Amino acid sequence: MNPPSQSGPGVLTKFIAVERSHRVPTLYWWTLPLRLRVLAALNAAALTGARALVYPGTAIGAATAEVGADGAPNGTALVANVGALLEARDAGRIAPCTIAIFPPAVRRPDLDALAAHLPSGLEHLPFTIALRADGDGRARHHFCFRVPGQVIAALEHLALDRSFGGNPGQVEMALLQGLRLRPKQRAGLRLVMHAGEAALVGHAGGGRNRITYLESGKGYTGIYEPVRLADALAERSREAWRRFPVGIMLFIGLPFFIATFWIANLMGRSGAQATAAPPPAGGSGT
Repeated sequence: MNPPSQSGPGVLTKFIAVERSHRVPTLYWWTLPLRLRVLAALNAAALTGARALVYPGTAIGAATAEVGADGAPNGTALVANVGALLEARDAGRIAPCTIAIFPPAVRRPDLDALAAHLPSGLEHLPFTIALRADGDGRARHHFCFRVPGQVIAALEHLALDRSFGGNPGQVEMALLQGLRLRPKQRAGLRLVMHAGEAALVGHAGGGRNRITYLESGKGYTGIYEPVRLADALAERSREAWRRFPVGIMLFIGLPFFIATFWIANLMGRSGAQATAAPPPAGGSGT
């Protein structure tokens, strides 16, 4: 794949972010446009017999029986059917919440003890997958995966099942090392698909360098390429428009709307005055 081809006909781009935890620096939070029902399908084997703590427990609402929820300490709920939980959350039958998924080996008394640490102590719990809604969660969630390779599986699904090749766990470790994130540092990435191939791309040096982290069939590449200033500025503009479309429209469009309204109002008054003006003296034909 040609990494510079990030826009134009036939190019599909998905926006992703990753942030390194400052509480537990070995953990990374991924912001992905990944449906929770897809997450359940990708990890179906691992979720068999798993249980989840949900905070707040009231978010489950009328889906209590559907997901097999039971009350737990600290206002949480313990869910027995994690697959149904993710399906119900994806469908909107469960409100935005924090979910921590634990392997079957964690016993009920231990889960009750762990519930006391939610939500502030979430990262210190022995979960396999944790997730938080981004806003109302309809578009994307923040995911934290503890099992190596799970992030790569999610990225490959988002890349329309294009494989990056290699061992997923090793590819993930190389990617995290290549990102070089400090604790609490966040990186914006793009998953770019074109001509049957995919690449995970980021920027460095204020946007003056493009980094291709992953390429389909090649795994981690870590290729640095300089970016022309005009292209860097154009990319910044596209990113600003993507993040703040409503704000930009209000900021730019509202003054024009107000000016147009007043001009139209003044022209309307002038036209009304001209219509109502008396005819000049002697202008009557009778």
